Amino acid sequence: METITEAAAEVKREDEPIEVMLCKYEGQALISRLQYLVESAVPEALPDLFRVFISALKSSKNTTALREVLSQRSEVIGGAEEMGWVAATDNEVKKQLSSLREQLAAMKQRARSDNIGEIFAEIARVHAAAGQIPQALSNYSSALELASGELVATYEYEMAHLHIHSRQYVKVLGITGHYVRQTKAPHGADRLQRMRLLHAIGCMAMGKENEALNTFLEVSYPWHPVPDICTEEDFANYTMLCLAHVGHRATLRQLIDQDTSSLVADGPSSDFPRFLIEYPQLRGLLHNLYYMHYGAVLRSFKNLSEYYKRDMFLIPRLHLISDNVRKRALSQYVRPYSRLQLGTIALVFDLPEDVVLHALVDLIEAGSIDARLDWEQRMLVRKETPLEQDMLESVLKASSAYQEKAAIAFFQGHVKRSKVRIRRRNDGPHG
Repeated sequence: METITEAAAEVKREDEPIEVMLCKYEGQALISRLQYLVESAVPEALPDLFRVFISALKSSKNTTALREVLSQRSEVIGGAEEMGWVAATDNEVKKQLSSLREQLAAMKQRARSDNIGEIFAEIARVHAAAGQIPQALSNYSSALELASGELVATYEYEMAHLHIHSRQYVKVLGITGHYVRQTKAPHGADRLQRMRLLHAIGCMAMGKENEALNTFLEVSYPWHPVPDICTEEDFANYTMLCLAHVGHRATLRQLIDQDTSSLVADGPSSDFPRFLIEYPQLRGLLHNLYYMHYGAVLRSFKNLSEYYKRDMFLIPRLHLISDNVRKRALSQYVRPYSRLQLGTIALVFDLPEDVVLHALVDLIEAGSIDARLDWEQRMLVRKETPLEQDMLESVLKASSAYQEKAAIAFFQGHVKRSKVRIRRRNDGPHG
C-alpha cells in the first residue's frame, strides 16, 4: 500500500476568469449560475457579468430573465437595443405557443389522446426556454397526467431539471427520490444517472450530506458530460466535500485503494477515482483527509474557497461543512493528549487561538470531548474517566507496595553483608 506523506502539502487551484468558467455550462445551468453570480457580485464586476449574461439570455431566448435584468439594472447597462430584441423574441414565442395550442385543440377534437401529452410537453419547453417557469411546470403537469411508460420519466426529469436550477430543492427530491428508489434501469442508463445526479445535488444543498454522498458514489459517470447540470469537476468537488463532511473512513480507504490500484470488488460503483487523476487538488485532499493531515485539509478549503463561492449549490453549505471538518479534526487531534496548549493546537491547524478556543468550547458543550479549559494557562486539560482513575489508584498502590518491599529487601541485604547482629529488646547481656 502506498504511503503518501507529501499529501500534507497545501492543495491549490488557480482561479480561472469567470468567462472561462461559464463556457463549461449551457442551457439552464448557464443561466442559473449567471443569475447567482449577478446577485452576489460586487458592483465593479457587474458590467462584465452583464455582458456575458445578456449574451447567454439572447442565445437561449430567455426574455423573462433579460427583461428583469434590464428593469433592475438600467443604471449599469444600456437597454434600448436589448428591449427591442425582447419584444421581437416575445412575438416569436407567442407565435410558437399559438401554433402548438392550435395543434392541441385539433387533437382534442379528433380524440387523439396519445399525442396530447406530447403537445403539452412541447408547450412547457417553449415556456421554459423563455424563462416562464410556472407556466412550464403547469404544462408539464398536464403532460404527466396523460403520459405512460418512458414519457413519465422524461417529463419528471425535465421538471426536476427546472426545479434544481430554480433552487427548489424540496421539489427536486420529491421527484428524484421516488425515481431513484423505484427505477430498475440498467446501470449506466443516461436518465437514471442524471436523476441520481440531481437527487445528490438537492440532498447536498439541503444539508443531507450522508444521502448525497451515497448517491454521488452510485452515479456512474463515464457517459458524456452534462453541462446543463454541472461539470465533471463540479461533480468531483461535490462528492469530495460531502465525504469531508461525513468523514466515512471506510469510504476514504476504498477510494484510496481504487486510486492506487484497481477497483476493489466491494468498493463504490462510481467512476469517481478517475477524477483523482484529472484533478490533483482533489487527490491531495482525499489523502489528507484519510491520513488526518487536518491542517492541510483546512488550508485546502481556504485556497479553494473562491472557486467554491462561485457555485450556487455549494455556497449555502460551505461554511457548515468547513466548520464540521474543523471540529471533527480538533476532536480527533486532542483526544490522545491529557494536556495541550491552545497555542500548539492553533499552530497545527493554522488558526487564531480565539477561533480554536470557541471551537473547543462547542466540542466540550456537545460532549464530543471530555475535557475542561484552563483559562489561566490557556490549556486544554482532559478529564479522567472513572476507569482511568481506578487504574491510576491501582498503579499507585502497586507502586507503593513495591517500594516498601524493595526497601525491606535492601535493608536485609545490607545487614547481611555487614554481619551486624540484631538483638531483641529482652535479650540479656549474655543472651
